[in-house]
Amino acid sequence: MKNCTPTLRMMGLLLMLCCSSSVFAQNWSYGVRAGFNASDGSVFNVFAKPANAIPSYHIGVFGQFYLYDELRLCPELTYTPKSVRVAGEAVTDNYLDLSLVAKLPLGEGSSYLTLGPFASFRLKENAILTQQQAFDLGGIFGYGYQITEQLGAELRLQFPANLWEKPATLGGGTYRLTSWSIGLTYLLPWGQ
Repeated sequence: MKNCTPTLRMMGLLLMLCCSSSVFAQNWSYGVRAGFNASDGSVFNVFAKPANAIPSYHIGVFGQFYLYDELRLCPELTYTPKSVRVAGEAVTDNYLDLSLVAKLPLGEGSSYLTLGPFASFRLKENAILTQQQAFDLGGIFGYGYQITEQLGAELRLQFPANLWEKPATLGGGTYRLTSWSIGLTYLLPWGQ
């Protein structure tokens, strides 16, 4: 937890900045998001061997600001356990992810792309994954559909920023945490 303290302070400052900027936005709202995700230690295994991914869940809160027409910017704070296989065994760590996702409309319908960066903070030191960093950066890419005015569904890929670097070797395998997620978003009725 020692390693997380400065990064948690920075994360809190970023979250306060995002929330305070919403006061000046003309059209803003807040919501909750939750769903299922599956993570793996290799970016390419997520596509080549999806059955090896380790299932989990995510839950979080978000703000939503309309920048132009249907273009939305969403700061998010999400809690999720993520896992990697070490010598054939699943090892799970708890993370707090802070992301800034743009929701780009796809034509006139209810579909949109999600795109943006994230910062991931490991909440507790893990004795098995000693080479793992307490702080990591990466990107989010996905597809969403607005079911009703308040309810939406999203499919996302979360990948590390060091995608093209050689991954760290752990327990006979390689490590680069990547996850797929499918979930729902719900805009709360106040704040619009």
